[in-house]
Amino acid sequence: MTRLIHENSELVLSPKTGGVVVSLTLDGIEILRSGPATPQPNWDPLDYGSFPLVPFSGRIASGRFNFGGKHILLPANFPPEPHAIHGHGWQSEWTLIDSGLDFAELSYQHQLDEWPWEYEATQRFILENDRLTLELSLTNKSDTAMPAGIGWHPYFPREHAILELPTESVWLSDENMIPGAPEPVLANMDLRSARRVEQLDLDYAFDVSRSEATIRYPEHIVTLRADSKFTKSVVYVPPNENYFCVEPVTHSPDAINSDLPTSVTGLVWLKSGESLSGRIELSVKR
Repeated sequence: MTRLIHENSELVLSPKTGGVVVSLTLDGIEILRSGPATPQPNWDPLDYGSFPLVPFSGRIASGRFNFGGKHILLPANFPPEPHAIHGHGWQSEWTLIDSGLDFAELSYQHQLDEWPWEYEATQRFILENDRLTLELSLTNKSDTAMPAGIGWHPYFPREHAILELPTESVWLSDENMIPGAPEPVLANMDLRSARRVEQLDLDYAFDVSRSEATIRYPEHIVTLRADSKFTKSVVYVPPNENYFCVEPVTHSPDAINSDLPTSVTGLVWLKSGESLSGRIELSVKR
């Protein structure tokens, strides 16, 4: 475990278990769901406060796509679903490469396997008394262009939460959890006006005019901001759980198989040595 402290704030990271956030307290307020205090041999990133999404977010349908005349098949890494989901970083060991009292940098090196590209991903966390900044980066280490995307998957406490997000369109999924093209936002999922999270049932990607979610609780307000690279937000509000997720991401689900232009899907093709980087900030106000 790696623990950062700044005044009345604390961040606990677990590099070996998916580079996850174990817990986050800002100005004495618990911001994210807390995970296991000690790593377990059969650890699951879904038990923690947040995890990184690299080198893609969301699902790739049945783990299949074509590249350079070759048929690529990725493992189904979230059974019983048949898809590949969220890339590699969330289920892999990261390395702590630099740290201080209030900052830490983690690295993940991916070697060639079913995903036919080598890459490096880094997470740099900077803790202040009322905010956490995450700088997320992905670099193509292979000789050919690599499809790329980044994102972050935080879990917020649901009780009494009111969510507001500038949604423009929604990527509605079919029965296999794979979307087609963006559609107008339906009234029951329009988050431009504040909505009580306990009344929502969502698991969709949204196009957003800006990546800025406001989450109001009775005694404080949490703001999740991401830079302009993050043109989408996935909102996950599962039934009968005590958490919900607002995930800033750079592309739509299954973008690699989409016939839509990358200007719509957000998918980036990184040339050899190129990087995709983005900045995400969580802040709190009483």
